[in-house]
Amino acid sequence: MSEFLDKWFNVAFLLAMVVLIGIPILGAYADSTLKKKFRSEIENAIDGAFAKSNSVDLEYVRTILNSIGRKWSQKLITADVLEDYLTQISVSAQESQNAAHIEYVRNLLKDEREHRPYESLPDDEKRLLRAVADAIEHDDKESMRFHVRELAAVLAVRNQSIGLIQKMNRWSVPLAAVGLIR
Repeated sequence: MSEFLDKWFNVAFLLAMVVLIGIPILGAYADSTLKKKFRSEIENAIDGAFAKSNSVDLEYVRTILNSIGRKWSQKLITADVLEDYLTQISVSAQESQNAAHIEYVRNLLKDEREHRPYESLPDDEKRLLRAVADAIEHDDKESMRFHVRELAAVLAVRNQSIGLIQKMNRWSVPLAAVGLIR
């Protein structure tokens, strides 16, 4: 009876290891396949827009990205997408044919960064940095001090929450392995 239990324990243990190792690998493969489809759809949409009109503006690019973002349930940051697109067309560019197109996309990216410099940040940080920039523009030193202190507090809270998440994650894999073995 003991040999029978030992044999089944070994089989169960091996099965648990296969599951522990196999599921993340399959998940990573599925995730990379979806990312490729997602990026391909973005690139095709932007390419299509430029093919139809040589003067695509930022608002049109944002509209395309909002539509694709809703479809894939993702928040797309226009500057990041334009950077990726610029890299993609620069790598595959025919120097004489795409030089003007590359320059146009560079200018779009520059305009996006000027008009939305904090787009990739969380809402609180974005709000506070805009307030600091506004205070600097109006030379309001008291407002600058206030908003910088508030920004420091928000960053400290965010840093604490990241630390807590890291501590929780540190124990999650070993606990899951123990749970599967038992």
